[in-house]
Amino acid sequence: HGDLALRIARFDAEIRALHVSVLRLIDMDGDIGDSALPSVLKIRGSELQARLSALMVEVAGDHGLVRYRGWDHGVAIDLG
Repeated sequence: HGDLALRIARFDAEIRALHVSVLRLIDMDGDIGDSALPSVLKIRGSELQARLSALMVEVAGDHGLVRYRGWDHGVAIDLG
């Protein structure tokens, strides 16, 4: 579990760094000119969100998928 703890800690640091960058952008109060910073931060946030989803699936493993609500008429399929 040490590897997982390290990965979560690194992920937390990346999220905090993004948060600080967003706060700095907000503090600029619209004075960004032709800066690509907002787009870069949006892409970075999307990347982190995708990685978080993948990490949650990895951590949950087979136990994470107990029930799946199918798209057809809300039928629940028991996978457990």
